[in-house]
Order: sequence, then structure tokens, then C-alpha cells
Amino acid sequence: VSTKGLTYVEVGHVTAGYSYWHFQDYRLDPENGNLPQRLMALPLVWGGKQFEFPGTDAPGWQDCDVWMLGRQWFQEMGHDEKAMLARGHAIMSMVAVALGALVWGWSRRLFGPLGGMLSLLLYVLSPIILANGALMTSDTISAFFFLAAVWCLWDVAHRITLGRVILGGLCVGGLCGAKMSAVLLVVMLLPLIVARWLGRRPLVLAIGQPRELTRRGQQALALAGVAAVQILIAWIVVWGLYGFRYDAFGDPAKVGPGRFLHRWELVLGKPDPIDLVDQLTLSDAQRARMVQLLPKSDGPLMPWDDARVASFNAIRRDVLTPEQARQVDARLAEPPPAWPVKLVDFARTHHLLPEAYLYGYANVWRFSGVRIGFLNGEINLTGNRWFFPYAFLVKTPLPMLAICLLALAAGIGRRRRSSGVAADLRAADAADGEANQTRPEVASSFSARSRSSSVSFYETLPLWSLLVVYLATVLASHLNIGHRHLLTAYPPLCILGGAAVLWLAETVRYRRAMAVVLGGLTVALVAEIGWRYPNYLAYFNAIAGGPAQGYRHLVDSSLDWGQDLPAVKAYLDRHPTNGPVYFSYFGLDDPALYAIRTERLFSAPGQDVPPPLFSTVLPREQIDGWINTVRQSHPTYEFAGVLPQADGRIQVVMLKNAKALRLLPGTYLISATMLQPLNYPITGPEGPWNERFETLYQELTRAVAPLLEDSTPQVRLAQLHEHSPEDWAPVLARFDAFRFARLTAYLRRREPDENINYSVLVYHLTQADLDAALNGPPPAYGADLPKLQMELTSGNK
Repeated sequence: VSTKGLTYVEVGHVTAGYSYWHFQDYRLDPENGNLPQRLMALPLVWGGKQFEFPGTDAPGWQDCDVWMLGRQWFQEMGHDEKAMLARGHAIMSMVAVALGALVWGWSRRLFGPLGGMLSLLLYVLSPIILANGALMTSDTISAFFFLAAVWCLWDVAHRITLGRVILGGLCVGGLCGAKMSAVLLVVMLLPLIVARWLGRRPLVLAIGQPRELTRRGQQALALAGVAAVQILIAWIVVWGLYGFRYDAFGDPAKVGPGRFLHRWELVLGKPDPIDLVDQLTLSDAQRARMVQLLPKSDGPLMPWDDARVASFNAIRRDVLTPEQARQVDARLAEPPPAWPVKLVDFARTHHLLPEAYLYGYANVWRFSGVRIGFLNGEINLTGNRWFFPYAFLVKTPLPMLAICLLALAAGIGRRRRSSGVAADLRAADAADGEANQTRPEVASSFSARSRSSSVSFYETLPLWSLLVVYLATVLASHLNIGHRHLLTAYPPLCILGGAAVLWLAETVRYRRAMAVVLGGLTVALVAEIGWRYPNYLAYFNAIAGGPAQGYRHLVDSSLDWGQDLPAVKAYLDRHPTNGPVYFSYFGLDDPALYAIRTERLFSAPGQDVPPPLFSTVLPREQIDGWINTVRQSHPTYEFAGVLPQADGRIQVVMLKNAKALRLLPGTYLISATMLQPLNYPITGPEGPWNERFETLYQELTRAVAPLLEDSTPQVRLAQLHEHSPEDWAPVLARFDAFRFARLTAYLRRREPDENINYSVLVYHLTQADLDAALNGPPPAYGADLPKLQMELTSGNK
């Protein structure tokens, strides 16, 4: 990852983690796991003043906006972003190494040294591990604790020692602190409990005088005691991560008033209060007054938005009768409808767990149902059941898939022949002893095969349980945004892949043939991973046509997570051009840090894309200085006029010149995720182009057309003054988004001319191309997803 830049979510995670250490306040990003965020921020905390954190007066802190705060910390305070990334990546890579050690150790226990090494090779040569293992996210650490917790709990179910009890409790607590999906551990344990109960194996109690417990009642009592102690340990770990304090917010005198990004009522799924009022029997006068008090907005508002809450309070006070108010209050006091949220609400009422921890669970539950996703050219709001199976199929190297299939076949074959395995091995050992008397190194290399060949399904059951339960949950998920959500499934898969060495315990004829097959597949895997270095996030196998075709199949964190600004800089240095270069970037890294000088197209989130129009209100004596500052930082802006204000100050307007507002022939660099219509404001052209989008685009084009013409400044100024700057700003912003959406709808129908590390697509467009894209026949129409998304989010459908 040292060759890459900042990926999209890293800045948010590490910023939240630093705030936990720095302020002992847990308002930021509580849904993504306290433990990994603390861990990734630890090296930056040790940096002291070298990485000084924004104060509590920063806008991002006051608004509970972790992304705004992170951008200020990483890119606006003069810190060395590359050094910050290096520190965070270094400590997270240690987690990936520890996870690799677990894979090797468990596989070695099951399949011997050769199986352990094969599993370790599969792990370290997995693109998903190479791409995500060192990133500052919760994916790797949650995979570590899932694997460690299942292993520890399985071991303590057969031999109870004080160390195993404590270690298992710590692993469960670590998992609870790492990921909100920790509750899956309960489901993973169910088949293990059943198998342990039916197996009638003795339980060794090695606390004090060791003894065997053979009766089921004794075993159940002992394991219940172990579970109680481990739950207590995990509970203490979770409270410890939140400073043994229920309140999510620190001392108000030090950190300011506390609030989450969304209100508790929203994440608990409470009905929108204004909808409840609307359901009452109101008089005509009441309804007229209610309409006057409703919030004014250009677009739809989220339920429990601050503006809607303020309007509801005014309506309740000034419009409703006491009886009507009691009816609404009674509905709002009802418990949440979903049983998982009811449990959260119960724990919140009785302070059973920290507030931020409970809020994180409720937040994940509330917003996991609607999230726009992309698969093979299709866009869906509530997920596609084939997303993760397809992602696994096309983003796992084919040699790795082949080795895992061999392992499965070996396990099935061994189970069928289990009655004769021991005799076969003894015969094979005798034959090998005679055949290899002059080749002791060959005989010794298979010395562990007798142990490997005796592995039963019971011994591998915890791996199967982890794998099946996790995959089943992921398949049912609506969160189709990245292959990385399968990362937890790969370590147990790699361990089970070590079973392929069971083929080497066959007769000499099969062993030699399978050794050649396994060796060839391993060499092929090494060669392919070496060939694709360092673009493992953008890895796709031959089924999808390789990485160059990946953007047609999956995007976002499966391909383009904003990580390739260093490569964009290198490309521009190698390909100087006299024409304009436009760049639409998906990510939170800063192109200015890499000296990337391009015209910025519509981007997501677009925090560093200057708006078409600048406007500010200043005292008269400050006007000249502000205009000069804008012209120096943005040479394409020109003075558009002033508007006197009632308080004596002056509103100054700067506007891009006509040439800069237009799109010109040149080189267009477009992040693969931006090529797909996924990342627009809620009122923007998200999803397939449709008839409503086309109508709005044509209206916006007509509205801004006078500002795009090379007329005299006086003519443009006259057009601009037909509306206020406050009216022009959103019109120009929407035109920019709709124009870009129409351009990308055209580009999706043609191949890119080049690509940069597969994640940034390069198009060389002529004037004829632009005319066809922006003024030609509209693209094919599809569903109107923004309307559907608002209906789903607000709970109307």
C-alpha cells in the first residue's frame, strides 16, 4: 500500500479513533467499531504535536461530521499526510500478520506442516488480503477476532484451562469492539454446541486438579460456567473501550454540547412526527397553519431532520389541541417495531452497555436496508443476491479456487474411505520406505501425512460454521458496496484449502501426480499475483476479463476507492498535453498533495472542487483583497458584480468565465466509480438516466446557457443579475451534476482509450464526442431511483 494514496473511508475511521483518545468522546462514527479505530489512531496519538488534532470549535466537530473533521486534520493543518498514512498502515499491517499466523497455526494443527504452509501461501497471496490487510478499516481486525474467537471457544469446549477461559473472553470482547456483526458469533456457536453435545467426547477440566467430565450434565454445567465468565470478560472489555462510561459525550465544558449525526429517534425507527400529525383529523384552519410551519427545502428531508423536528415542535405547540398532542406523544412512545432495535432500546433504558455502542448497533440496523449498489451494469437500491457470490467468483484467483476445490474433493474422498485409511497409509509407508531409501528428504517431507489423513469433519466443524454462517449473512445483506465485506470468509477458506495436501498421502502414483498439480497451481498463483502488483484492490480474474474490464462488473471498494492519485500524477507526467485535462475523482485524498493540476469535473464527495460561483458578504474595505485572493487561487474566475446589503456591507460575486464553465475537447480522467451513476446528491441524477432527468437537464441547460456564451462581461453580468447569487448557486451546481451524468451515460457505451491502474479511466474526447454526449439523442431511459430511494428511506414502502 506504500504505492497508493488514501482510500475513501480511512480518514473517517482514524479521525474517530483519535478523537476517542484525545477527547474521551465517542460521538464520531460509532457504527464502525471502537477498537480498530483506536488501534489505527494509536501511532498518531504517540506523534503528539506532530499530528495536532483540530479543536472542538472546528465545524466538523460541532456538526458531528467525521469526514469534514478528517479532511481538516489530514489536509488543511499542514500535516504530512503520507507520514500519517504510513503510521496507520504499519500498525494495521501487524493485525494482518497476526491473522496470517492464526491461519498457519490452525491449518498446521489440522493438516500438518505442509498443510499449514499451503494455507499460509493461499492467505498471503490473496488479493483481498494484499489490498485491504494494511488499510485503516475494521475489516482485517474483525476477521482476526472472528477466527480467534471461534478457535478459542472450540478449544475451551474440549479442555478447560484458566488461560483458555480468559483468552476466549478477551477474543469475544475484541470482536464485540471491532464490528457490529459480532452477534453472528452466537449463531456460529450453535452447530458447535450441538456437535459437542452429540459427540459424547470427554471434557477435560484442567483448573486445579485435572479431571475428565464424562457425563453430559457435568459438561453442560462446566461449559455454562465458562460461558458466563467469558461473557463477563467481554462485557468488561466493551465498557473499557468506552472509558467505563455510559454517556457517549465527554465533559461539555471541554468538548461542547453532545449530539450524534442522526437523532436516536431516527436510528430506532420511530415514525416521523410530522407524518403522525398528518394522520390526525385536522380542521381546515389547522391544516393551513400546519402548511405554513412545515420546513422549506429544495428537496426531501430525512425523517427526524433538525428542520422537521423544529417544525413539529411548533405545530405541536401552536396547532394541535391537547388531545391531539397526547395521541402523537403516545405513538412516539411506542417501542421500536423491529426486535433487534427493541433490545437496543431496552439496553439503552437500563444502561446495560455504553450509549455509543448501542447507538452504533441501531445505526447499522437502520441504514443497512437501503444502499445503492452496482453489479454488472445494473443498479439496485436494496442489494442483489448475486453480488457477493459473483464478487467472490471474479475477484479470487483461479489457481486459488482450484486448490480449494482439490481440498474439498480430498476431504470428501477421505471421508468415504475413512474405514481403510490407516491400512492404506501403513502400506504406503512401507512402499515409500523401500522406494525412497536413497531419498530420505522425500520421505521426511511427508512425515506428517498420517496425522493429516486422520482429520475428521468434526475437527474442521468450527471453520465450516464460521464460513457458512458469515457467508449466509453477507448474502442476505443489502450492503453491496465492496468485495472487502467477504474478507472474514477468506482466512477459514485458506485454512480449509490446506486439506489439499491430503492428496499427497495417497499411493505413490497419486501423490506424485498431485504434487505436480499442487505445485503448478501454487506457481501459477505466485506468478499472477506478481504480475498484478501493486493493483490488488482492482484485481479481477479471467472470468471477468481481467482488471481492465473490472469497471463494468464492480466498483467502489471492489475496484476504485480513491487510492490511485500517485498513479494519476505519474501518468500526467508521462503524457504531457497541450489541451485541457479534466478529472472526476472518487475519494477523499487531495490531488493538490500530489501536484495534480487538472480541471476538476463533478466528483464525489467533491470537497475540493470549486463551485461555479463564489459569493460572500464583506465590508467595503475588504473587497479588493478578497477578489485578488480568489483570482490567485482560481485564475478562471472573473468579477461578476456587487450587491449592497442593508447593514452597509457588500455582497461580492465571482463567476467562472464562459470557457471554464464549458466542457472542451481534451483528455478526461474519470474514476471508475464515478463513471457509474452512484454518487450524486439525493436530488441529483443518481441511477439510470430517465425521462425526468432528461427534462431537468434540458431545463438547466437553457437556464445557464447565457453564462456559457463568450459574450462580453457586461452581457454575462446582466444575465447573472436576473437572479440572486443564492438562486444561481444551486442551479449551476445541479447543471454541473446533470451534465456530468449525461456525459458518463455516453461514455459507458464506449471503451476507454487507456486506464490508470485500472481504477481511473482515460478518454480522449473531440468536439464531436462532446456534442454527441451533451446535445445528441438522450441515452436509454431506466428507473427513477432517487424517488424510490426516498420512499424506502422514509419508510413509506
